[in-house]
Amino acid sequence: MKVFSFFLGLILLIGIIFNYHLIKGNIPKSYIPWELVDLTQPASFFTEYKLGRLKHDYAMCQTVLDNAGIKYTATGDKNAGSCFLTDQVTIQQSRYPYSAGVQSQCALAAALVLWENTVVHPLAEKYFNTDISRITHYGIFSCRNVKGTQRLSHHATANAIDIAAFTLKDGQTVSVLNDWGANNKKGQFLQDVFTQSCGIFKGALGPNYNAAHKNHFHFDLGTWNICR
Repeated sequence: MKVFSFFLGLILLIGIIFNYHLIKGNIPKSYIPWELVDLTQPASFFTEYKLGRLKHDYAMCQTVLDNAGIKYTATGDKNAGSCFLTDQVTIQQSRYPYSAGVQSQCALAAALVLWENTVVHPLAEKYFNTDISRITHYGIFSCRNVKGTQRLSHHATANAIDIAAFTLKDGQTVSVLNDWGANNKKGQFLQDVFTQSCGIFKGALGPNYNAAHKNHFHFDLGTWNICR
């Protein structure tokens, strides 16, 4: 009974302290679970939960993109062959241009913007003292199963993207195929990009996962957490 009373008192004390700092405005919004995710701020303990909410609320997701100043077109739901796509958006302008169009589920687009702002940009500055001019991706939507299985791929719902390379403003290219595992700045940049991506995307698969991913990072907002 004494132990229960102690923990109950501790919880109440934490609650009082939290509410005090909340009222004073001392707690960043990223640490307040009911606040919308801010795509310009680094991921926090609640980021996965906040991005998850966007998967089930198309209007909320669009608000989050609007708040981040993203130019996009909301295209809603549509049939694509035997696949059905929901809550679709087409990104017209985010921080970086891509080698091909970015048309995906809204929540994935939001995660991608967060990734650009809080992972890719600071790491490019850290390792190369310059920024990214273009990101190469190998695709988002593909109406298919996971190779070798009967399980529908996240690409079949435009809920995944395959990132292959980064072109720097000084003209250098950093590619997963050529630079992953290298003992230099390019290799370190890729390793850190992949590791930090696991704090944003539910699924992150790279060259260490299997040979099928030797030339790209696969990122998705699926059901299960996997970072390999």
